[in-house]
Order: sequence, then C-alpha cells, then structure tokens
Amino acid sequence: MMKTLLRLSLAVSAGLTASAGFAQVVTDPIPESLERSIVFEGEATRACLIEAPTVDSQVNTRLDRAGGGVNVALSPTGFIDPETGVPRQSGISLSLPITCNTAHQLRIASREGALIREGAGTDTGAFRSRLDFDVEVNWAGITRTFSTQNSAQLIIPVPDAATGQASINISIPGGGAPLAAGQYGDTLIVEVEATS
Repeated sequence: MMKTLLRLSLAVSAGLTASAGFAQVVTDPIPESLERSIVFEGEATRACLIEAPTVDSQVNTRLDRAGGGVNVALSPTGFIDPETGVPRQSGISLSLPITCNTAHQLRIASREGALIREGAGTDTGAFRSRLDFDVEVNWAGITRTFSTQNSAQLIIPVPDAATGQASINISIPGGGAPLAAGQYGDTLIVEVEATS
C-alpha cells in the first residue's frame, strides 16, 4: 500500500503603490521571469506482499487451489503403503513470491505441530495418529529449518528490504509405525511482517 501526499506551492509577487498627490499608479518593473515552484512529496509506507506459490517438485503430493486457498493433498495411493499401512516418504517444494520494502521477518508455523489424525487422542497400540514432518525455508539468502518433532515454527529476520522467491521444502519421512485410519492434517501459516 502506498500513501501519496501531493503538495503544490505557487508563489507570485507584484507590488502596487500609489501617491496621494498624483492620480497616477506607479508599478514596479515587471521582472523578466517569475519563479513558480511545484513541490511533489510522497511517502511509501512499509509493506510486505505474498503471492500464490508455485510447485517446484512433489512426491506423493499435489497442490490444490480451491476457494482462494492453497492445499497440499497427500496422494491416497502413493502416501501409504497399501500392504503395511506405513507412510512412504512424501514432500513438496514450493516457490513463494515475496516483496517487502523494509526490514522484516518471515515466520512459518505449524498450527497443529504435526500431521494429526482428525478426532485422535493419544497413540494406542501398534498404530500412531501423529506424523511429524520437516520444513526448510530459504529467503533473502538465509536458510532455516524446523522439524515438528522439536519445534512448531521458524523465523527468518531480514535486516533490509527484499524481493524474490522464498523456497519452502516440506518433507514427510517414510517408515515407522503404521498410521491409524483417518484424515490427517495440519496448516502451515506463512507470515511476512515489516519490523522497522
């Protein structure tokens, strides 16, 4: 968003004098040129913009754009081994166009802290209801990672303005105990905030 202030200044002067004893008007000589100033001033407010991501690569996933949102769907036929119920390695790499005209920070957070089975309590028996994943982000020459096993977010502080593509890699490791049947999900929140 840009707020623009326009201020115009025009200056013209001419002097008129009259003498009480004469019925004559005396004027100052007309200058050869008059100065006129037009001053334009504007302010670019601090702003950060994020555009829709594009897919660089994907394994057992697909990107769906529905209802104005972006969803990463795990392939039901490729994500889970049909004979063992064990998850296969899956992931997606995205490019996210970002522009920030001032110092800022990029924050990516997992709302649930992992892929969690809908309506699940704690894991029981041989099946699990939680699947951790790893996130790697590269933005403005800075790379940060987090795993939902240890943390639920990462923050990249950027001391200057930047524009370009943020690279976001989401990796779901394969193997481990089989998953209990059900719908698994999480939401990754991507936030860019001006800090100066």
